[in-house]
Parts: sequence; C-alpha cells; structure tokens
Amino acid sequence: MEEKFTYKQTLPSVPAGLKTTRAEARFLIHNDYAYHEAHGYPTTIVTCGILIDESPRDSGPFHVWPGTHKKNLQHEPVGEKSYQVPATALDPDGGIDIIAKAGSVVFFSDLLVHNSGPNLSPQPRRMLFFSYMPHGSVSDSDARNRPVRMAEAPFEAHYRAEKENKRFVDLFQAPVD
Repeated sequence: MEEKFTYKQTLPSVPAGLKTTRAEARFLIHNDYAYHEAHGYPTTIVTCGILIDESPRDSGPFHVWPGTHKKNLQHEPVGEKSYQVPATALDPDGGIDIIAKAGSVVFFSDLLVHNSGPNLSPQPRRMLFFSYMPHGSVSDSDARNRPVRMAEAPFEAHYRAEKENKRFVDLFQAPVD
C-alpha cells in the first residue's frame, strides 16, 4: 500500500543557499498509524524495512520502543504535517537501536513507536520501507499519497523534459562511492 525511502548522509559541506539544522536530520518519536489513521487505514498494517547500508550506532539507526505495538499511543501535532508521541507517554531516552548489517530486514506493526537520530557518520544510512495492508481491507490503499503525487506530476514531467532537452542541469549531486 505504501513504500518509503529514507536516506541520511552527512554532506561534506552545506551547498550555498541551503539552510538546515541538525534537528532536521532526525525523525520524531512516532508510530506510522498516526499518519495512516486520517485515511481510514487499519491498525493491522505491517511494514518491512530493508537496510541498504550497514547501520552502526553513529548512523542514526532505526530506533524502536519494544512492546509499544500493543496499543495505539495518542500523538500530538508538530507543525502542519508531523506528529510525535508526547514525552509524557514514554521514556524519550528509552528504546533500542536496530544495529544491523546491509541487507537485514525488520518487520514491524503500524503501532510500533520508533524514530531515528541524525547520521553522524561519513557513510550513508539508507532504508527502504514497504507497508502492507491486510487482504480485504476496505480502505483506499493509495489515499495518503495520491493527492501529493498528482499535484507534483506536472512539475516532475517538466523537470524530466527540461533535462532531456538539455535545458536543465542538476546543480547538486550526492557523493557516490
């Protein structure tokens, strides 16, 4: 029903004009159901996370609070589009890091509380996430992403046409090994 890609890598230097803070390099303490609930998705969604890179402690690894999948913890809004578990609902310094090798796979409930910190290592930390809704669910499995994809489609098409016609050149590329 949904796929996500997270990519964390420290830039050797911040490109001119890009304003960022260290806090933007982490994910808030949340469960995915906080985002899925508004679209009528069930609490029984299961997500598969695949580590593309090794995930040592300094890479901002996937961090979970075991046992939190047993009941939905209410979230509070942060800004316009984010949610987090209030610090009073669990120990924000608790939980465990998932330290794993590239190619490792984790499965978790939509209700499992998780986050990740900033990547302080020089290596990338990438994960692919695939979320699955149970067979027979009555929800529209694309309700959450379709509006954004449709709104951005004309911009993506224009960008691709400009690149193809050599009227646009990407000014920034992430380092590649």
